Amino acid sequence: MKVRRTYLSVLAFVLVSLFASISVAVQAPAFTFTAFTFTAFTFTQLDVPGSVSTEADGINAQGEIIGFFVDASGKQHGFLRQHASFTQLDFPGATATRTVAINDAA
Repeated sequence: MKVRRTYLSVLAFVLVSLFASISVAVQAPAFTFTAFTFTAFTFTQLDVPGSVSTEADGINAQGEIIGFFVDASGKQHGFLRQHASFTQLDFPGATATRTVAINDAA
């Protein structure tokens, strides 16, 4: 399942990148038009030190990124990336931690 999710994420990124900086108008029901614009994106690789797998699941307005990673022993940990550094997040006593969302208050 992880491979499929990663594949779909990469596929979505590639499709958005292909249409970067293109404006599109779409006809919606009842003869109305909705316009939207794709803008260029920058791809940044996120590898938590010591991880064998990393998944980013949320980003807030300050650019803080939340997600989880798997270490070499197979244990899952949450992480917070702030100012280009990673903080490992583990719920006390848990066998695995997964963080999936972050708000603008962090």
